[in-house]
Amino acid sequence: MNTLSIFILKETMQTTGIIISEYNLIAKELYKLGHETKAKIVSKLTQEVK
Repeated sequence: MNTLSIFILKETMQTTGIIISEYNLIAKELYKLGHETKAKIVSKLTQEVK
């Protein structure tokens, strides 16, 4: 792997981590608001992103 590939891989992994964190927050808020079905859907999406 060259340096550019490593940089892109690192950026992709960081971005994925941010997306997962945000999805988790969204799912928690939906659950708190009583939207359990929507929260479960977002949680499943989070698992797919991982």
